[in-house]
Amino acid sequence: MLATIIHDQFKTDERKPLAEAIDDLCTPDGTGEWASGGVYSFWAPDTHELLYIGLAVDLAQRFRQHTGLVGAPASGCKLEKIDAYFQTKQLLGYSALVQSPMNQEMCWRALEKYGDDPPDEVAEACNAAPGPGAHAINFTEGLLIEAYRKKYNQLPPWNDRAGNKLGAERANRQHTYIIDILTESAADVMEARRPIRQLAENYTWMHFENFLHGVRQFAAATGASFSSIWAQFPDELGMRDRIRGDGYLTEAEVDLFEAAERKWRQDNPEQ
Repeated sequence: MLATIIHDQFKTDERKPLAEAIDDLCTPDGTGEWASGGVYSFWAPDTHELLYIGLAVDLAQRFRQHTGLVGAPASGCKLEKIDAYFQTKQLLGYSALVQSPMNQEMCWRALEKYGDDPPDEVAEACNAAPGPGAHAINFTEGLLIEAYRKKYNQLPPWNDRAGNKLGAERANRQHTYIIDILTESAADVMEARRPIRQLAENYTWMHFENFLHGVRQFAAATGASFSSIWAQFPDELGMRDRIRGDGYLTEAEVDLFEAAERKWRQDNPEQ
């Protein structure tokens, strides 16, 4: 389930280290903290304006394509728009809505370690119909693009087409709250507590986020509050006390973020 938003802001010469950090967290072989596939966005940090919503089964490689680190057809990436953006701006925001490695879909970059002779089961997986993880990604991209269109009467500036039809049919303007989290217009416990590059450099924080993703996932699936799930989520390794002790997330922050969400919904009843 897509339940955590990871984010960062990068300068034009920081494209490679950010791509490597995304790779560390969202590996195509399913060994990272999250699956390699997700829904991502580019946005302007100074105005919190959403620029683009996309999807990828390999977030790191797709980021490399968009930013010119690897080759890709111009029609399929946003390199020209990103380069033009950096002509007048210092920082570009990047966020991704990610899911558990248990939802990892086989992608072609995972085959690289096998060379020209992958095991039969791996080759078959690469050619199989998309699984639940890919369906969730497609659905959510369509939902968020349509939610944006409903609010602003247009597609995001860098999007030239709508997304998944079923996702679009389920969208309503209330889903723009997720867009506000993606662009850091709103703060929420759905967000990872540290930027992408900081997480990739700190294994303790990565493990904390793995636990928190489970809490977020269960809260989203049940409709219960994060704080109620946080208090009772199975914790055989004592992660809750470690997270508290490290000051990574406190009950006060949980209460603050949930109060902020309630206020947003009160201030935007038409959403």
